[in-house]
Amino acid sequence: MTPRVSKRLLTYVFLAGPLFAGSAPAAPLQRWLAVSNTASSITGDVQFGPTSIIFANRAALKLTPAGSAEGRTWADSMQNQAVQLYKIEGAQNSRLLNGNYLCGSKTHPTFLSVLEHGNDIYLTVFSGNGVPTVKDYASRICAGFSYALK
Repeated sequence: MTPRVSKRLLTYVFLAGPLFAGSAPAAPLQRWLAVSNTASSITGDVQFGPTSIIFANRAALKLTPAGSAEGRTWADSMQNQAVQLYKIEGAQNSRLLNGNYLCGSKTHPTFLSVLEHGNDIYLTVFSGNGVPTVKDYASRICAGFSYALK
């Protein structure tokens, strides 16, 4: 093999490596500034992406997109808006700012809904099993937070 062919082969292997490794580049995280009193005192500013949310104290939750739905939010004025749903993977209930938890120390969060309205973001946290439905979502809300897109 000539040096030229060897160099070209190395270039192809380097460029194609991620394709064969099965890993896609990570989606960039959005930065959200805590706006509501609950967000300021419990989560602080967060970083959000389709597979994780990272809180101000660096605690993180692993997420899986679970589709979209209408109205699954704590913000009454936004009930007719589409939200994105995310399943929280595992039985995570991390301690956040000031010793707080998303839904309290004994309630495990299972789903999140995210509603973006301009630069305003409404994060709703649910407990319970299965994707929140029109019939049960209100009784499953365990927390609601407001942020602004940074």
